Amino acid sequence: MFCLDVRRFLRLKDLAPFDIVCIDPPYLKGFLAPILDELPSCPLFNARTLFIIERQKKDDLGFAERPILELIDERTFGDTVLTIFRRHPPENPVV
Repeated sequence: MFCLDVRRFLRLKDLAPFDIVCIDPPYLKGFLAPILDELPSCPLFNARTLFIIERQKKDDLGFAERPILELIDERTFGDTVLTIFRRHPPENPVV
């Protein structure tokens, strides 16, 4: 388990891909878009990695602009939303 700023975490090297990643940035501060843009290319994750983001209901994750991310489930608790997603596997994986 790593408890650190996600931007620092995304720069870590030489670690095996993670199965589950929980992201809980401060609400409505504009942190989500840059994080979501970095996730697909980060070598710490693969197509099986599940991402769980806790966010404020008003924070838009922009899945329409990020087709590589696949929404799996979303649960709302008052003003808080838990979103579970993964990145799509490549269309033509290299064998």
